[in-house]
Amino acid sequence: MFTLRFNLLISGLISTYALLLGHSVKVKMPLDSNTVPTTYKAHIYLTSSELLQNQFRELAKLHPNYSSLVLPPNNRKTPPPAPLKKRFKIVHIGDSHIQNDILSDAIRQQFQQHFGNAGCGFLFPYGLAKSYGPRGISARTTGIWIDYKTMTPSLDRGLGITGYGLTSYTPNASIHLNFSDKFKAIPYQRIRVWHSLDSTSFDIGARSVVLESSGDLVSQDLPLIYSDAVNRTPARSWGQSTFAYLNKGSIQSLSFEFTRNNAAQTHIDFYGFQLESANNSGVEYQSYGVVGSQFTHFIRNAGYSLQQLQYLQPNIIIFSFGTNEAYNGNLIAAEYYITVHKFLDSLQLALPNTAIVLANCQDTRSNGKIPPKQKEVNYVLREIANQRGFAYFDLNSAMGGWNSIYHWQQLGLTLKDRVHFTGAGYALQGKIIASALLEEYNQSTPLPIDIDALDNEIDSFATLLRLKFPIKDGTYPSEINSPNWIDTSSTPDKPKTSTTHQTNKPTPKGVNPKPTYYKDVVHTVKSGESLYRIALRYNVTVDAIVKKNHLRNPKAIKPGQKLLIPRR
Repeated sequence: MFTLRFNLLISGLISTYALLLGHSVKVKMPLDSNTVPTTYKAHIYLTSSELLQNQFRELAKLHPNYSSLVLPPNNRKTPPPAPLKKRFKIVHIGDSHIQNDILSDAIRQQFQQHFGNAGCGFLFPYGLAKSYGPRGISARTTGIWIDYKTMTPSLDRGLGITGYGLTSYTPNASIHLNFSDKFKAIPYQRIRVWHSLDSTSFDIGARSVVLESSGDLVSQDLPLIYSDAVNRTPARSWGQSTFAYLNKGSIQSLSFEFTRNNAAQTHIDFYGFQLESANNSGVEYQSYGVVGSQFTHFIRNAGYSLQQLQYLQPNIIIFSFGTNEAYNGNLIAAEYYITVHKFLDSLQLALPNTAIVLANCQDTRSNGKIPPKQKEVNYVLREIANQRGFAYFDLNSAMGGWNSIYHWQQLGLTLKDRVHFTGAGYALQGKIIASALLEEYNQSTPLPIDIDALDNEIDSFATLLRLKFPIKDGTYPSEINSPNWIDTSSTPDKPKTSTTHQTNKPTPKGVNPKPTYYKDVVHTVKSGESLYRIALRYNVTVDAIVKKNHLRNPKAIKPGQKLLIPRR
């Protein structure tokens, strides 16, 4: 009863504000059916979108067999045509779970394994802002520098998608970066720097040190190719400078030097740099996070983000926020909805063909505290995705739902604070997200890839984490207990063994671990659904649905179409 009242209350508030903003409202309420696959399938937690499927069709152009598929058969004994040269860009923005680049790197590795490595995009030396990362990069400066981030109070300057910035008023200040073996280096052809670029900004130069195959360290000034002022305002501006990277060896260090050449030059703002891959074909996966940040911090204080995203022209943008909002007791769901909704309106207008994916927050218990706003935040994110037709990944349910953090802790996948995860924990979450996205790719294109090894690896963890009985599809994330139905009235340090799938315990209300359909069920096809996904949901075969509905073309189902699900 509480869950129903909560849903009605939040749905009513969101509906009212959505109507005020001029948007139609489609509120999903809990469904009655369950889905129990024999193996763990991350894809059932992904609600797809038309734009995401379109972008995956673009990604298919990087498949090794794409050219042979679209070109006429070649009967001559000549090598098969190579895949098209294309750079597919994914940008992942979030909080501390993303800043450490372990979760996002796990996704990056899966995509680049199948479609080619075009690099990791722009980077920021977080250590200079009293934070951590990227891995394998250490940094130092000369001159006096002031660091900023999206959470800085009374921020008086714009920040970009990295969420961090550095400012120096010292003439001839510099930034020096050292790269260790932990940095995943690939061949580079250019170095791009995002910085303030106007008549009041210092000039920029770049120098690199590389280790050549002969074992010699070679230092070289990098020639400036061009500078491009993207934004000009009376107070601050930003742009990018591109340098040619001429060395063929392994990069050891990189220096940016900012010089004052006239009296009007008073400062430099630094927003990040990119080592642009020499490989023009493949997936470029960029990730940016700010420790402790909320979605609203990014929206309000990363003022250059829309322009920088337009500059990058990504194919897919993933937003992973919610953890810090969940602990914000002062958060008002309706206000949060309005702020996020308006920003995504602007983003969609700026990048109409880019697929946007909203991922909700993981289950956490910061030092034993229950996050008071976790349900509301995840609900708002899901409703925005539903109303705007964005893709949505329910990471909270995918990891087990409410109180699942304790199972992850038992397996050594979380840190002691029960908010952050170990490297293995983040990597597993990244693989879960990658599996869901790549399965959607497989269902969207005629050129599937083999992800069985990835799914088998995830499935072995799913068994240990007791994820074989996922939360009901369509329910509000974290409404019902985790797959083990732990008592949510308390927060034990470890899961209660007395509540784990025992035969003498009644099945919780509304949850049926072994659903049986004694009569045909009518299913209404939703946007982004496939027969494969529908079959998984009802634990029947695709062939059974095809035969029951006399479908001539199983791939031609449409949103709103009614399908009979055969009884078993």
